[in-house]
Amino acid sequence: MHFQLLTALTLLSITTALPSQSTPQGPPQAGLGHPPSFTLPDAEAVPALPVPGGKPVYNPAQNKRGLAFNDVKYIQSFWGAGTKVNWMYNWDSRIPTGAPYVQFVPMLWGDGPAHTTNWFGNAQDSINRGANNILGFNEPDQCFNSGQSCIGPEQAANSYRKYIQPFGNQAWLGSPAITNSADGTRWITAFLNNYCRDCQVDFVNMHWYGGTNAQEFIGWVQMVKGLIGGRRIWITEILWSSTRGLHCSANRAILTK
Repeated sequence: MHFQLLTALTLLSITTALPSQSTPQGPPQAGLGHPPSFTLPDAEAVPALPVPGGKPVYNPAQNKRGLAFNDVKYIQSFWGAGTKVNWMYNWDSRIPTGAPYVQFVPMLWGDGPAHTTNWFGNAQDSINRGANNILGFNEPDQCFNSGQSCIGPEQAANSYRKYIQPFGNQAWLGSPAITNSADGTRWITAFLNNYCRDCQVDFVNMHWYGGTNAQEFIGWVQMVKGLIGGRRIWITEILWSSTRGLHCSANRAILTK
């Protein structure tokens, strides 16, 4: 496995390549909320699909480190000579004022008008400035608080086709970001296997909250890998429940994989 580091404030985000004008929303507490209000089938493996053409071949040695942030002022210290950070995202589709000149990856946080009204213009602007990836909806499998988009897989598939799929010839398209919960795995397999089989989904976007060691995390990633048809995996939010020392140890362990 190839892990790609992202980091932000109290949040560490990781991206991994496996064989195979709205207000930004802050990072939520994933997998700790109320059950979704929609019915999810048991998780089943999704058949492998060919990677669509029209974009450069994916290279896991590139774009390994990025930043997740809500306010540009918190990431200023990461730029300058010798930086290894070369992309960023902020749970929104609009490039913030004062952002450094690196790839800004737009995210369609939800499918309501607050997020979709300016989506096409914002996403195209990011692509025109060098973005080659797009992130789907934020934690649609959870309905706990305003930090989770709470969208059923069928509705999400329809919105994905409408808003994200049109960029398939210009960027790599990321699935909606699921939580590390049973709801999350059921949601993504229903999305890929039942409702969006005809969609271009180049990689699966996931969040990890909790756990105290790297092996728990790695085991979960490997389990999900077996459900998503050989697609690459991005981990764009991660937070351990361990002490600071164990937190750092776990980060070092997964970043060597």
